Amino acid sequence: MLCARFIRQFKLPIIRRLNSNSMKDNKPVNNNKTSEPIPEQLEESVIGTQMHYVTNFDRRVLVWMKRYPSMDQVPRRVAWSTMQQANTRARIRICNYMIVVVIIGFIISCMSGKKEAAGGRHIISDRMNWYNEVREKGRIEREAKAAAEAAEAAAKT
Repeated sequence: MLCARFIRQFKLPIIRRLNSNSMKDNKPVNNNKTSEPIPEQLEESVIGTQMHYVTNFDRRVLVWMKRYPSMDQVPRRVAWSTMQQANTRARIRICNYMIVVVIIGFIISCMSGKKEAAGGRHIISDRMNWYNEVREKGRIEREAKAAAEAAEAAAKT
């Protein structure tokens, strides 16, 4: 069982198509100067095409990327390349949405900062006011404590 798991995990297709130079019209071609296409059987491994068991999230991604019309029509197993392509497109779409949200947030923060600066509020002045309030509270507490100690000392004598 462990051996079968390793074979499934590390099996490699006979032909790796990493760059687009080996592709013409989405069909693999031989690199030995012949125009004959490689048979489709060489694209698969000995066991067969790599399949992916679809989860609920994967179903949603496949429907969102319009690979299937509804979640009910998504099969239990989908080709690994189909799932990878759908995930890649979903990732790109989410990144584009995030770019738009960040730009909108940047514009809103600039507008609110300009509005506060026009109203006279600044981070430095707010911080200095807070420090002054804390110092004043500390001074009042020290004076109250000193007065209580003086009253206690006077009561003892």
